[in-house]
Amino acid sequence: MIENIITALIITNDVFQKPRGTRDFLPDEMEKRRFIEDRLRETFIAFGYREVQTPTFEHLELFTAKSGEGILDEIYAFKDKSGRDLALRPELTAPVMRMYCEKLKREPKPLKLFYFGNCYRYDRPQKGRYREFTQAGCEIIGYNSQAYMAELIALAQALLKNVSLKNFKLRIGNLDFISYMLHDMVIGEKTRKLMFPLVDKKMFDEVKDLLEEEGFSGESINRLLDFFECKTIDELKEFIDNGQSIQEFEELLKFLEMFDIKDYEIDTAIVRGLDYYKGVVFEIDLPKLGAEKQICGGGSYELLPIFGEKPLPTAGFAMGFDRILVA
Repeated sequence: MIENIITALIITNDVFQKPRGTRDFLPDEMEKRRFIEDRLRETFIAFGYREVQTPTFEHLELFTAKSGEGILDEIYAFKDKSGRDLALRPELTAPVMRMYCEKLKREPKPLKLFYFGNCYRYDRPQKGRYREFTQAGCEIIGYNSQAYMAELIALAQALLKNVSLKNFKLRIGNLDFISYMLHDMVIGEKTRKLMFPLVDKKMFDEVKDLLEEEGFSGESINRLLDFFECKTIDELKEFIDNGQSIQEFEELLKFLEMFDIKDYEIDTAIVRGLDYYKGVVFEIDLPKLGAEKQICGGGSYELLPIFGEKPLPTAGFAMGFDRILVA
């Protein structure tokens, strides 16, 4: 009898624990989270952004259309009682763009939107990374100048400064440059998918080994690796013949100076993991966080055609709210 009671207590204790990768927030923690959120909200509003909110779950197709079927391994997907395929949102850009197409596309441009929300991904839990996490971010839709992209980057930096974070590192790249180089070398989609994770982690020896196995010449491989070392506009011009892309990138850097942003690194090895990014991309790292140092990432992208809409210049970024708190 006693053994049965003990067994029942053990089973009850196991069942009624928080799921792996989630957290409880006690009063002191909630005070800190609300303080940080309020400071971030004030900064978004000061830059002319307005707050929106989308449902916690969406139709599964919204995320597979945006990121491909491969995302199924990373998300919480389920059928409702009517058999509809739904998913807890793994990020907030696609839901916000879906909302724009449904309800906001007639609004004056540029349209500036920001948000806070919980997201869900089936990742391996570790410091600063959870299966349920909070994301802060924004989108600007229908801009017509690199000045808006510069302002977006300035906003990202202002957000971090206004919550007293220091010693972060801004890196700026352009996916048009990478696409130009890969097209010039005739590197196919299959090889790109194998190569991008290596480039993202700056594993250039492994990139060289991969391309050698694929039969590319030593000269072309070395040229690509030299491209990834570019740190100035003049160096980029030695590799990129696309005058318009270079000119727009130069314009962006000049506008950054107007926002008093001078401490940045040109990084041609930024390969954002999502296929819809186009043109300028940027990442902000906080080195003291170690392996999970990236605290913000974004850039220009193209999602509207997925919804049957005409393309519009669109950009945004997302911040790891939980990583800000860890920092």
